[in-house]
Amino acid sequence: MIRFSQRRIRFLGCMLLIPLMLSTTGCLSWRTSGKEKPGEILGPPCGVVQGSYPAAVSDGNFYFYYRNPLDVNIHESRQENIHNSTVEVSGLRDHTREEELNRRIRAAHEALVAMVNPPAEAKKSTSENPLNKSIEKVFDNVEFSGNGLLSISFYRTWYKEPEEVVLKEVLNLDLEKGQELTLSDLFMENFDYVTFLNDRIKAYIRESREGGRVVFPLDEAFPGITKTQKFFLQENQLILIFDQETPNFNGAAAPVEVPIPLLDIQDKLVLNTRFAEKNKDLFAFKITEYVLLAAPHIPMHSQTTSETVGKIQVELSMYYPESVPEALVKRIESYYVRNEEILAALVKEDKEGMYLKAVALNQVGKFYVFLMDEFSHVEGNSSRHKSVYGIFTLQGEEVHLPDLFLPSADYEAVFIRHIQKDMDQWSFGGAAFEKTAEELYGEGITVALYPDGIMYGTLPITLKSGEIIPLGHVIPFDEFGLENLKLFSENP
Repeated sequence: MIRFSQRRIRFLGCMLLIPLMLSTTGCLSWRTSGKEKPGEILGPPCGVVQGSYPAAVSDGNFYFYYRNPLDVNIHESRQENIHNSTVEVSGLRDHTREEELNRRIRAAHEALVAMVNPPAEAKKSTSENPLNKSIEKVFDNVEFSGNGLLSISFYRTWYKEPEEVVLKEVLNLDLEKGQELTLSDLFMENFDYVTFLNDRIKAYIRESREGGRVVFPLDEAFPGITKTQKFFLQENQLILIFDQETPNFNGAAAPVEVPIPLLDIQDKLVLNTRFAEKNKDLFAFKITEYVLLAAPHIPMHSQTTSETVGKIQVELSMYYPESVPEALVKRIESYYVRNEEILAALVKEDKEGMYLKAVALNQVGKFYVFLMDEFSHVEGNSSRHKSVYGIFTLQGEEVHLPDLFLPSADYEAVFIRHIQKDMDQWSFGGAAFEKTAEELYGEGITVALYPDGIMYGTLPITLKSGEIIPLGHVIPFDEFGLENLKLFSENP
């Protein structure tokens, strides 16, 4: 069994999430001492957009969103064989209402903890052994809506190899009244939302099956929604939840979630009239707006290869839009090959290991973004992680970091300030750096374009302790000054 350090797991997780990341993120090109060109770097960090950001307005290229004014604190604990991850919310002006909100969250969490067996276990389990005797997990997730709504998801997982049963419960609250919302509360009065949503879901299922994806377990018929339908709001989407009554072929059973973009149905909703401006006074801190780049969902070509060479598991994957300039397709396909030199060295070790490579292209804003990620590791040895990034216009012309800013923008000072911020955080933990933030920036950084900002990554740094780390995190667009970014103009 191969075991990874937390840092290796982080890098591996970044690589495996490329298709998901590129549905909402993109990457720019390498910068090195004033000369711009695509390049590679060992172990760049990756970031994750946190929270839920419903759009206020859109021009098709970027959206205006609300920042989350609430703090969500996570508490980890272990109770016999159950791993608990609970949340507590703070930031409401009314502390009594805040205490009541947290009481309801705790009650919903504890109700899942108290469950001895998964629901409908006779249907779900194919094993003679009770699922609840192995390690279980119960965790919560909070999604804030700028309309003053809060969606809390509660998960419980029963696991006993090779089977897994997941139960998901939800709590949707109007923070002004402290009341739980039903699906009908989101729609205009007297609107037949049941028929409307059923038609939307049937179309989603039809398109999914035509694309070769099974939406409901074992291809069961869609049951139709009810007026008590489970739902939650997340990342500008209405997610409808259907409990799974039949296990998949591998014995696992988890809820089926069908996403519906809120922008597609906004003329049927009352979110912006019932829950918007009046709720801004609920919070201890002012709600502010910011901008995210659009990441449209477009038809994608995908290709995967899986094989075993010696004791090394080899996985290759490639994703790109079905309609892109031919030059970009050739670029992507040129990376969709194994590095035979690296693979031969891995095989020679005669130990269990892996060689993973993912190549992807997607559209973010008015650009195509390119990402190649390669990861290799054998048991007992260090890992190797390499990435190559690039950004192109929709016509296939390469774009460099300075091209995103107006000539007067001092974006370098922003990057240096954030490198110093990362250095200070690492130094607090005992790390020692031999170079200044200015020197690290001068050596070259790799940057990635995310919907909410620009992520930077330094070259790998060897600390005096011998540890090798890259610094980096997402810098929100507004720290550069939106007026300095060409991204949000009509012709960037």
